[in-house]
Order: sequence, then C-alpha cells, then structure tokens
Amino acid sequence: MNNIDRFKNKFNDMSSSLKHLADTYNELALLGQTDEHKAIFLYLNEMAETICGVLNTGKYVDINTVAFVKALKSYGIKANDVALCEVDGTYRKLSLRACLGKGKCITVRELATVISKYFDKKYLADDSNRNVITRDWNEYTFVMAPMFKSVWYVANVGKNGAKVSGDCFSYMTPNCGREIMCIVDGCGSGAIANHDSKLVIELLEEFMYAGFSEVSAISMINAAFSLNDNIGTPQTLDMCVMDLYLGVCNFVKLGAVSTFIKRRDWV
Repeated sequence: MNNIDRFKNKFNDMSSSLKHLADTYNELALLGQTDEHKAIFLYLNEMAETICGVLNTGKYVDINTVAFVKALKSYGIKANDVALCEVDGTYRKLSLRACLGKGKCITVRELATVISKYFDKKYLADDSNRNVITRDWNEYTFVMAPMFKSVWYVANVGKNGAKVSGDCFSYMTPNCGREIMCIVDGCGSGAIANHDSKLVIELLEEFMYAGFSEVSAISMINAAFSLNDNIGTPQTLDMCVMDLYLGVCNFVKLGAVSTFIKRRDWV
C-alpha cells in the first residue's frame, strides 16, 4: 500500500465516523429533541460528504516520473514525489516536491513554463505556492490552464442616496477553473441590512474555501440562521457558479430575481 492509498483510507475512516455520529443525532432529532440536534446532524453529514467528495474528485494519471524528473534536472531543478491527478475529468493537477542547487534561482512561473513545455499543455502555478524555488525542499502545485476567462465588474449605490447599501457581494475562486459570483440582499436598507447580508457572505466564503459545495454551504448557513433569533431581516441569495474548463454556468437562487443572459444581440 502506497502513501496515497493510506491517505485515502484514513480519510474514508474519518468520513464513516462522521456519518455514524450524524445518524445518531438524526435519531435524536426524530425522537423529538431540539433543533440543535437537527443542525448538528446536518453539519456532521455535510462534513462527511465533503471529505468523500474531496477524495473522489481526482484520478491519478500514470506518467514516466523518471523521465519527468530528468527533464527538470536539465534546468537545475531537483524533484521527487511527483503526482499527476485528473480532476473531474476536465483538468489536471500536478504536485511535486522541488528544490534548486547552490547558486541557482527560479520562480514558480518559470517552472510552470517548463512543465507546460514537457506536457505540451499550459500549466499555471497554484496561488498557494511560494513565489521562488529555493535550496530548501518544498511542495508545489500546478494546474492546467482553463479554456475560458471571466471579466467582472461591480457597481454599488445605497437606497435613496444612503451611504450604506443593504446588499453585499462576493467574487470567489475556491479552486482553479471554478469562479463564484454571489449577491446577498439584506431585504432592507442601511447599516442593519448591510450587517446581516455581510454575515451571510462571510459564512458562504468560509464554507466554499473549506471545500463545501455551494448547495451544502447554503444548507449549513440556513441551519445556523434557523437557530439564531438575533438575525433581524430575511436574506435572499443569488449565486452564479462558473466552470471555466467546461464553459458551463450554474445559478443558485434563494428568493432572488431572474437572471438575464445577454449574448451579442439576443437576451
């Protein structure tokens, strides 16, 4: 059993344990216990599903690591623990440990160019990487560049000339090739509505960057708000999830108005 298999088994065990705990709290909820039991059941179940989703999103691709390491060595780059993973059948993610010899300096962007040349596909350095490869061994991640790009712009104005708008927005890039635009309407105006809508946005960002799906994140937020009597105004949510590899866009709406898609001369 290699390190990857041991890693997967460990997290599968964790997911199973969380599901078992979730079932226990679900039974308590069905027996007429408090809403807290329902919320804890939802939280544990979503955590288990998220772990399973992370483990099953990628399929490791066989590559000639010896030839690849040798190719990097010709640029003065030492490498090991190379793993190429195909994610969702749409793009590839390459991870490796690398360092440089004495007196050499290379940026991760330059290494991305070397990797792109080797695989004949454009690769980009992940934002989590260090900017420069040094003499110390560190882990680096590179992802295949998406086919599409997005351009976004935000205009903001308060109701009746108010200084503060009751709505809040977010533009998220939780992983490569996946971008999320979101608007939360505090169903009011001024500072109170802004506070409530901003709270939803902040929770949503935390869940999305933690690896939850958009549907799971919304479910978790609904559960949290259902237990909190201090939230003064209801919220509407309008979310757009873009896959820049497939060119597909999904909309998630909770009380939000229709979205109009304009392309050239038609709507």
